[in-house]
Amino acid sequence: MIGFNVANFFFPLVEGIWGQSGMQYIALFDAGNAFTIFIVCYILSTIYSPKNQENVIKINVKYIFKRITRSAPILSYIIALIINFSGIVIPSFFSELLDILARANSALALLLLGVFLHFKFGKAEWFSIIKVLVLRYGVGLLVGLALFFLITTKHFQPSIQN
Repeated sequence: MIGFNVANFFFPLVEGIWGQSGMQYIALFDAGNAFTIFIVCYILSTIYSPKNQENVIKINVKYIFKRITRSAPILSYIIALIINFSGIVIPSFFSELLDILARANSALALLLLGVFLHFKFGKAEWFSIIKVLVLRYGVGLLVGLALFFLITTKHFQPSIQN
């Protein structure tokens, strides 16, 4: 599962469902993916770019390194790691300000995802989608009803024992 950029869109959901403990795991997952997306993919796209076809993979390492080290996501990771490993304590005012900006960023990311995400399907695709959804929800409904009527609820009732 390499190459998923989940930070803006998945972080609010993880924080809402699992809280800070879930955020620790997803941040670790996203750090590895950020390395892949912002460094490895950038290098590969530079090498195989249509503009580079005349040079036949002549790599300018200095240019690539300069571009990567000036990338905002990579700079933010570098600054965060320096702050974390050096033990610098961030003042509460600054931390609260960043918390407000982070909450606004989550809402804006989800809003923009809804605004710019447009699906255009033909009739064949709609038929396949509806078929899968009816099958999935139909089986789920049947299994749910079967479990509801077949499993007795006396095991789930609270009882007082002396």
